[in-house]
Amino acid sequence: MTATDLDTAAHVAALKTLIQRFFDAINAADPKRLQRLFYPGARVGILRQEPARAPLRAQDDDLKQEKKEEEVEEKLVVVIRTDIETFVKLLEDGEKKRREEGDDGGGGKGNGPDVIKEVPDLKLAEVRIDGLFATAWCPFRVYFDGVLHHYGTFVYTFGHLLERDLGGEGKNEGENDWAWRIEGLTQSYRRTVGWEGARGNERRF
Repeated sequence: MTATDLDTAAHVAALKTLIQRFFDAINAADPKRLQRLFYPGARVGILRQEPARAPLRAQDDDLKQEKKEEEVEEKLVVVIRTDIETFVKLLEDGEKKRREEGDDGGGGKGNGPDVIKEVPDLKLAEVRIDGLFATAWCPFRVYFDGVLHHYGTFVYTFGHLLERDLGGEGKNEGENDWAWRIEGLTQSYRRTVGWEGARGNERRF
C-alpha cells in the first residue's frame, strides 16, 4: 500500500465517521448538532419512492410482506428541496409544535412511535474522493419502535476545507484544521407495506 493509498484510506474513514455523526445527530433529535456537519447553505432533498414495498432480499420474518396482486404505478415524489438552515428550522418548529400539543410518542396525542432509530449500513457505503471533493452512497433503514418503517439511500456530496472558512456553526476543531463537511444531501426512501400515511417520519430525515 502506497502513501497515497494510506491517505485515501484515512479520508474514506473520516467520511464514514462524518456519516455516522450525521446519524447520531438525527437519532439524538439535535438539529443544531446536525447543522454543524454541513456547509452553510448546503442543499437538502428528500425523495419518496412509491409504492410501499419490502426491501429486496429481506430475510427476517418481520420484514416479509405479502405482495399486492394488482400492479401499482411506480413514482418518485419530491418531499422537500431546501437549504440546511431552512430544514433545521423546520425540525425545530416541528419539535416545538409537538411539545405544545403534547405529542410525546406512542402515548401522546399524535399516537406516534416512542422510539425512532435510523441505522446506516457503513459497510456498504460507497465513497469516492477527488481532491477536495467527495461523494458517498449510504444505504440506511429506519425503525419505529423496533419495526422497519422505511429504508433507502442517502447520497452525500462533501467538501474538504479549513474550519476557519466555515465560521459560525461549523467552527469546531480549530480554525487551522482541515475538515470534511456535507455540501449537499439527497435522501431516497421507500416505506414498507402497512406504513403508508403513518405519522412520525416527518420528525427527521
